[in-house]
Amino acid sequence: FDDGPHGPSRLAYTAVLEQFWPVTEAVSLQLGLNGATAVTSGCALSPCADGRRDYLYGGDLYLKWRPPTALGEHLSVSWATEYFARSISQGGPTEGALYTEPMVQVARRWYLAARLDVTGLPAGDDVPRRTGVAGSVTCAPTEFSRFRLYGQRLHGAGLPDALVGFVQMEFSMGAHGAHPF
Repeated sequence: FDDGPHGPSRLAYTAVLEQFWPVTEAVSLQLGLNGATAVTSGCALSPCADGRRDYLYGGDLYLKWRPPTALGEHLSVSWATEYFARSISQGGPTEGALYTEPMVQVARRWYLAARLDVTGLPAGDDVPRRTGVAGSVTCAPTEFSRFRLYGQRLHGAGLPDALVGFVQMEFSMGAHGAHPF
């Protein structure tokens, strides 16, 4: 049936499934799966009679270790890994990327992290195989602010190497769990 240019077949749909497990008193684990679909980008501006759709899907894993005997937030180790891929309709490419990032809390408000990014898993015309190796230093002076210094080297066969750096400042305002106003 034809539901018109603004009907349900023209909407984008998303789904997320997350599960958290307290493995031990010191170790916690979270697993997530997600997906999205929408009318293919080639049909976004003009109506497409066949309703072709593109798909985005992925998964993530987060592991954290914090000794139960640690006073306050003085020591922890966490590791996050995510993978995403997209499939373009009508025989278009499937392209993907992943990252993995271990982070160590070295003092009450200081964190060190290393990160590996790999794009092009699988590779396509728009997402060639490229790797990035990065490091960061983060200071969280309060529960509402965070400052990060981040540097990354990108490398890929047939692609120019690149060095990337960021200074990130993050501030949170408004109600939160401790103050529901």
